[in-house]
Amino acid sequence: MRTPPSEQSRDAASLRQTLRAICTLLSEARLAVFLATYLLFNVANGAVVPLMIERYAFFHLGDPASVTAICIVVAQITMAPVALLVGKKAPQWPRKPLFVFALALQPVRDGLVILSADWPTLVLVLVLVQILDGLSSGIILVLFYAILSDIASGSGRRNLLIGLGLALGTIGALLSNLAGGALASGYGFNTTFVVLGLTGGAVACLFAWGMPETHSPASEGA
Repeated sequence: MRTPPSEQSRDAASLRQTLRAICTLLSEARLAVFLATYLLFNVANGAVVPLMIERYAFFHLGDPASVTAICIVVAQITMAPVALLVGKKAPQWPRKPLFVFALALQPVRDGLVILSADWPTLVLVLVLVQILDGLSSGIILVLFYAILSDIASGSGRRNLLIGLGLALGTIGALLSNLAGGALASGYGFNTTFVVLGLTGGAVACLFAWGMPETHSPASEGA
């Protein structure tokens, strides 16, 4: 059954309206900086845990399943209360300092991975790295939605921005694993973690210098 021409016209008009809204929103500097930050953060962060598991399993622990279990459990146990706390305090706390702090933890984790090549510090550092991962993830998880909600305030495009941000994050993680795997194969694990750490540090600087505060206490109380 063919779609009536009137419905086709309405669909085309709706699509044009949506594209115009996206272009208008993307022209805002703070949104462009935030989306670039989130994309590049995932480029720097996406490959860290898979490569860390591979490195530890290959050189020390032997069983990647055990390392994976440790990484997941420790990170999730840390992330849940952090996300709960940040979510409760989000109406009062500014976004920018906390988000910069979370971004800055990523290169710290890479540095710890590089330094933890030998026993007996290996397992302790592995746990510490994943605690930092849970701390960073808990903050970013909540503030990702909060910042995009701030930017979209009054436009009615909150879900559109969240979907766009999640898509960019997925693309970043994919690129991270592709590039990280290629670097590890060609230049070794330590070089790869150095590159990922430098990228993460640059991302934190980009957000710190280029992103204004989006939180407005007055709007929260309204």
